[in-house]
Amino acid sequence: MNKLAACKSSRRHERVRTTLWVSYGVDSIDAAGCAESVSEGGLHINTNDVLGVGTRLVLRIEFPERAVMQEGEVTWAIRVPEHLRDEMVCGMGIQFLDPDPGWVTFFRDWRSALAASKTGESD
Repeated sequence: MNKLAACKSSRRHERVRTTLWVSYGVDSIDAAGCAESVSEGGLHINTNDVLGVGTRLVLRIEFPERAVMQEGEVTWAIRVPEHLRDEMVCGMGIQFLDPDPGWVTFFRDWRSALAASKTGESD
């Protein structure tokens, strides 16, 4: 099993495929990228400017309703040659560190609303 498959199989929370703008940095926010999936426990930032596994980050996640601040840690990082970025997974997996209960409630409400809006689109 490759590293990415191992990461996917060890997840505790179901991921929601989406596109959200995320600003992040080590001591302060100084970089940005798109989150392609998010869960109660973490997210995947699509970037080729990856940081090392174990790096702790501050994150600002831009949901349509509001921005959410989190602290996280890089759990995996994959950099690929630029000409393969559209064909291969790249980026960083971030695990949230000690998310507060308000985050869990917000995320579950957002996920439910997103699922309901997608159901309504197919009618």
